[in-house]
Amino acid sequence: MSSKSHLSYASRLGNAKTLVNYLNNYEDYEAPKEELNTEELTKIINTIVEVNTSLVEKESEYKKTVEERRELFYKEKEGVLRLLSPIKNYLEAFYGKTDVGVKQVNKSIRKMRGTTPPTLVTNENNEVIGTISNVETTFASKTENLKEIITELSLKTDYNPSNSFIKYGALRLKHLSIENVNTKIDVSLANLKAEKQHRKTMFNDLITKCKQIKRFIKVQYGADSIEYIQVKSLVF
Repeated sequence: MSSKSHLSYASRLGNAKTLVNYLNNYEDYEAPKEELNTEELTKIINTIVEVNTSLVEKESEYKKTVEERRELFYKEKEGVLRLLSPIKNYLEAFYGKTDVGVKQVNKSIRKMRGTTPPTLVTNENNEVIGTISNVETTFASKTENLKEIITELSLKTDYNPSNSFIKYGALRLKHLSIENVNTKIDVSLANLKAEKQHRKTMFNDLITKCKQIKRFIKVQYGADSIEYIQVKSLVF
């Protein structure tokens, strides 16, 4: 027999609809509780259908904002990660690799690229016994690293590259756009999770009621009755 975990929401919803159809054909069916009548089941089913539609819309919205952020970071020529080398090259050529600010920017760049050298783990004898990865690849950390770079650039009043994409003002606007998209994604994801939880709650209520009805049909009509044989195979 199939377990509940192996059933999709669609199959369980379909079984619930089938159960309602059977009940509507039983002229002498009387729900043991008001909440177990076909009208109540139909309301729950219709609500779940609406929630499923809403979920599709929210998932589409979430994917759209995620793609929007990906474009800001990886878009050809003007994506943030594609601007790191031009920024690095300009700073080192103009100020030198040993400049304190340049070193700090390069450190932030390494973090954004996920190439920060690992931290060495030593024992009491100062012997290296392992490493701890310092890779920071989340978009949140990349956004913060970009902010660090922009802060360093703001301290260099003569920073004025010819590449319009890496000018101070352009980078500030880019960072602001990324922060706005990050916020949109957080909100979109929260809404998506809330809607999924709502669907789960509705389904749990529906499945509980369907199982109760199956047990009641067995009691009312008998284990060998046509009515029970019809619903017996419906798994929730």
